[in-house]
Amino acid sequence: MDILDLIDVFAYCLSFGLEDEVLLESKDNLVLSDDIFNIFVNTKELLDSYLQMNSVESSNVNEINYDSKRNDLLVKFKGGSVYRYFNVPEQKYEKMLNVESKGRYLNAEIKGVFDYQKIF
Repeated sequence: MDILDLIDVFAYCLSFGLEDEVLLESKDNLVLSDDIFNIFVNTKELLDSYLQMNSVESSNVNEINYDSKRNDLLVKFKGGSVYRYFNVPEQKYEKMLNVESKGRYLNAEIKGVFDYQKIF
């Protein structure tokens, strides 16, 4: 973790009122509780995955990506909303990349089948 990561973690924790979970011992040493560290790592990995989204041609879906570490499908819709669908087999993602209607496939094969979380 470099100094910019440390600053990001500290700012993230402060934004949620979690300053008691973070101890900045020096400019190079940040001590986090295990819970905060896990939240930060998961959030950073998710954002890294989000930044690598693949544009697709669709009237409803703007971009998609697959997080192979967690088997999660990320979907960004034309309106800007981003959803994360949990435990989606990679074959479903690959199929979605190749079908003509991304929205129809999403409605038939993903929505209502896999748990999800609205990210944005």
